[in-house]
Amino acid sequence: TEVRDGAMALINRVADESQLDDVRRQRLRSIINDRGNPVAGREVFFGKGSCHLCHRVDDQGGQVGPNLTLIGQIRNRYDLIESIGLPNATFARGYEPVTVTLKDGTSHIGRFGRETEKQFEIIDAQGKRLIFPHDEIFQVNESRISVMPEGLDRLLTRDELNDLIAYLKSLK
Repeated sequence: TEVRDGAMALINRVADESQLDDVRRQRLRSIINDRGNPVAGREVFFGKGSCHLCHRVDDQGGQVGPNLTLIGQIRNRYDLIESIGLPNATFARGYEPVTVTLKDGTSHIGRFGRETEKQFEIIDAQGKRLIFPHDEIFQVNESRISVMPEGLDRLLTRDELNDLIAYLKSLK
């Protein structure tokens, strides 16, 4: 009974989160239009949106998130807005988040960096490389929480989002 009740609580929580994501997806779809200005979108990327702190275009920007230099070739407008509005929905290959829990009880979230016989490395949301000796690690788990923060779609205006999407679509 205890296990069944715990499982039902988890199933209900996942269902609630899924419904919330569906509502957010509908809102994001309602935002998209074809009138975005790629020049203004570049200003959003390198300015108010702060996308460049984690993402790279050509030789400019950070390396926490995927390089977006050719993103317009491989993603449609909806994929792009969903990535901005629902960063936990999907993860780019090689950028899946992990949680490292240490034996002292502290946890750290980032994307996988590299691993050697002696240590495990992640790159956190600020681009900082965190290195943990294997003998200090309790466990390493895949995370459902993206290194990319949620809420960027609410930080920007509808026009700014469409401009940003137009800029990203122009990257080919």
